[in-house]
Amino acid sequence: MSARVQNLSQAATAFDTFAQAEGTNVPTYARICRIIAADPALHGLLLEAPTGQRLAVLLLAALHYLLLTTPEHELSAWYPSVSGHAAAELNPAPALRDLIERNRPELLHLLRSRQVQTNEVNRCCAWWLGLGSITAGDARPIVLIELGASAGLNLQLDRYGYQFSYHGSQEVVMAGVPTALVQLGTEFRIESEGGFALEPAIELYSEYCRGATKILPEIVWRAGLDVRPIKLSNPDDCLWLKACVWSEQLLRFQRLTAAVDTASEHPLEVVAGDLRSTLGQLLRDTAPGCHVVLLCSWVLAYLPRSDRVALHRSLEQAGGQLALRGSRLSMLTLESAEVVPWVRPNSRRKDVSAEKQHASLLAVTNFGELPPSTSRILASCQAHMLWAELLSF
Repeated sequence: MSARVQNLSQAATAFDTFAQAEGTNVPTYARICRIIAADPALHGLLLEAPTGQRLAVLLLAALHYLLLTTPEHELSAWYPSVSGHAAAELNPAPALRDLIERNRPELLHLLRSRQVQTNEVNRCCAWWLGLGSITAGDARPIVLIELGASAGLNLQLDRYGYQFSYHGSQEVVMAGVPTALVQLGTEFRIESEGGFALEPAIELYSEYCRGATKILPEIVWRAGLDVRPIKLSNPDDCLWLKACVWSEQLLRFQRLTAAVDTASEHPLEVVAGDLRSTLGQLLRDTAPGCHVVLLCSWVLAYLPRSDRVALHRSLEQAGGQLALRGSRLSMLTLESAEVVPWVRPNSRRKDVSAEKQHASLLAVTNFGELPPSTSRILASCQAHMLWAELLSF
């Protein structure tokens, strides 16, 4: 889903790929994507966006935004977040084309000026598990820096509650803050092909999740970095945040609302800047003797490969500089397998489902005193952490 779109054929493929990968989670969105993929006049709209933002989810967010501002339009019948009821069974194509035709100037403006800024708080399940893994035996306080932080909601991860369950089991492991307004969850899919025998894996996961709250060091400083931060005080920005959530997944809307309320009690500043000069300054501003952890979920997909390689080189240098101050630098990435050049994904069987083929990888990279850095894949995950299959610790 992260391939760069340069022409009409690739634009059509982007929507077909989304429909295949997420069709079981959002069948109506998948249906709309297939309509768009079949019509050059529709998928060609994606070419209006900047090259790095030409993903199917940008057009889906723009359409959702239009409906949130004009809920009386007939296409709202296929958008539960707007209508308040289940998606209509009829063919949405005529209503879809009418919405686009009536709002073409605003739609083009959104595609040209907005970015995909899905502040999916359920991805904190990945950060919770990743932090528990990389801080084991290291009591140094944590500094969190999130790249592409949007509104910075994921930086509040230690103020949320978590529920981890296992496919086929009634057991639910609670972690985090049980009374938190934001309650998140992930289902572990435990399969022997993931590298563990089934029963030992369940025992290992259970022990790991229960111990996570005890071994997570204090977070002493946190900062977000985004080219264009979402300001929660701006109603239009907040509406765009909602538009980036997939319409059929109402639980995500509830979590987003609760996370925004939490952020109002614990406000955080997200710095406007880039991954070169601004990130370097943030790293230099960290206190000595800390474990600096970078969080990066579905950000690198929007960068050309040359920028990703340059980021890796700069972090190797920063790791050595931080080590001289008694600090440690790690990076947790939740990204598509193709876009993290320093992480080598395991070979995937060709007969697995589409959602597995397009799963994100949760990986940790440690930047030490000297390059090269070392990376390890922790899990294969659905992009919004609906499920995860742990591969290592």
